Amino acid sequence: MLFCAILVATYYYARASQYDMEKVAEMPARTLVYARDGKTELGRLHGDNRYIVHHDQVSEHFKNALISREDARFYKHLGIDLRSIARATVENIKRRRLAQGGSTLSIQLAENTYFQPDSTVKKSKFKLLDQKFLEMAIALRIEHKFEKDEILEHYMNRIFWGHSIRGIEAASRAYFEKPASKITLSEAAMLAGIIRGPNAFSPFRDIE
Repeated sequence: MLFCAILVATYYYARASQYDMEKVAEMPARTLVYARDGKTELGRLHGDNRYIVHHDQVSEHFKNALISREDARFYKHLGIDLRSIARATVENIKRRRLAQGGSTLSIQLAENTYFQPDSTVKKSKFKLLDQKFLEMAIALRIEHKFEKDEILEHYMNRIFWGHSIRGIEAASRAYFEKPASKITLSEAAMLAGIIRGPNAFSPFRDIE
């Protein structure tokens, strides 16, 4: 059993080594156009509806809310949280359906970077499982390549918030008309709650 596990791990890590880690930090954003003073923003051109920000430019309230919601043991694991995977597996067996997942922020970052979902293609259970193992292997490489705060930064800049909104800065401006550094505790909780169903949970659909 242990030998088989080692073979599987070696196989997926070898496949993961083919992925360029630099892409994790590469995210298209719109070009900002400023006035002569270099401060007044006049408009944006091309690219995604995203503003790239440093992790220090994001409210601690949001960072705490994000970690609490998506990956409570973020600073304790190395990309794969075996405890969360075990808990999710037990719950899924009890409910006889895929009700919970054990993805960490690093695994989600790997998925969002290299495996953009395509609703027009329906994958088999085998392909989904194969991709999940590959995501975990890539997550290990991400953890080796980047510091924890860098991983958090890339995740916050890449995440999708519905309505073509990408990244925490764009989400904060769209929903609250303020920079991400000014997000309050209640606003942070709302934004963190939107992540798993950005279009379904969007406040634009139901303000109350």
